[in-house]
Amino acid sequence: MLLLPGSLPTDRATLSALCEGMSAHTTLAKPLMHASVEPCDGSWSDYERLAAGIQGDLTDGQQLATRTGVSTHDKYFAIATPLHAALGLSDLTPMEPESIGLSEDASRALCEAAHALLTQDGIAFQFVNATTWLIELPAQLDVITERPDWIIGEALRQNFPRGSDARKLERWMNELQMLLHAHPVNEARAASRLPAINVVWMWAFGSHPLTGGEGLAERMAVTQKTSASRTPSPQPSPPGGGGFLRALRMGDIALWQRMWGECESNILQSTEIILGDSRPRLHLRLRAPLLAQKISSLFAKNPTLTKTLDDLRKHL
Repeated sequence: MLLLPGSLPTDRATLSALCEGMSAHTTLAKPLMHASVEPCDGSWSDYERLAAGIQGDLTDGQQLATRTGVSTHDKYFAIATPLHAALGLSDLTPMEPESIGLSEDASRALCEAAHALLTQDGIAFQFVNATTWLIELPAQLDVITERPDWIIGEALRQNFPRGSDARKLERWMNELQMLLHAHPVNEARAASRLPAINVVWMWAFGSHPLTGGEGLAERMAVTQKTSASRTPSPQPSPPGGGGFLRALRMGDIALWQRMWGECESNILQSTEIILGDSRPRLHLRLRAPLLAQKISSLFAKNPTLTKTLDDLRKHL
C-alpha cells in the first residue's frame, strides 16, 4: 500500500493551480484511470500501520532511542514534538514544526521544563533537536497517536489519541499546554512576535517491550519495509510520497509536479494507493484494464494526469 498525502486536494481550484502546465504523465494516468475507487476516512497513520503489518502504534520511539545511544532493554519510549497550533473557530490547527522558528536553546529549555513537570509520573524527556524530544515511559501504554507530519493543517480534535490509555495521555498533554502558556520561552517569543509553542504532541508509542538487540533489529526491519527512502535521521519521515504534502503546504507547485515523476515507479508497482489531503481520502486498487477498455483506448486520446486527478477528485 502506497501513501500519497497531499497528492489530491479536495478543492478544485487548488488542484487546477497545482496542475497548471504539468506534463501529461500518460503512463501514470492510465492505471489511475482504470483503478477501482472508494472513499476512506481512516487516518494516514492507520494506513501506515496497515501497510507495515504493525498492530498498535509506530515503533519510531524505540528506533530514536537506539540511534541516540539510549539503552532500550525492557524500556518503553515515545517521541514528543513541540508545535504551534493556530486557533480557529472551534479547534486548533498545528503548523509545520520547521516553520515556527524554534531555536535549539529554546526547545531545550522547554524540554527541561516538561521533564520537571512530568517526572513525578515517571516520565523522562530527553532533548534530541529543536523539533524532537525523546520520551522514556515507566510502562507500556495502550495508545495510538498520529505522526505530527500527518496532522499539520488538520483540526487537532479529530486526531486526539485513541486507546484505553488515551485519557492519561490527554491529561499529560493538557498539563504541558498549561506549562507552556506562561513559560519564559513563550514570553520571549511573544515579544519577538513569534507564534507561541502551545502544544507538545506525544506520539510513536511502542506497542511491545523490546528485549535485546534481536527484537530491535526485527522491528526496525519491519518498519523500514514501509519505505525504501526512510533514513536514520532523528526525526523519522513518513513513508510514501511525503513530498506532496510538503509542497502543498508551502505552495510549491514545481515540487508538487516533480513528485509525480519521482513516485512514478512506486505507483506503477503498487496495487493499492491512498490519495488525498484532508479526510475523506481515496483508496485506489489498481487493476489491469478490461478487454473492452483496451479496445476503446485504441481510438481515444491518451489520458492526462491532470484530467485523471480531476475525475478522481469528484469521488471525494
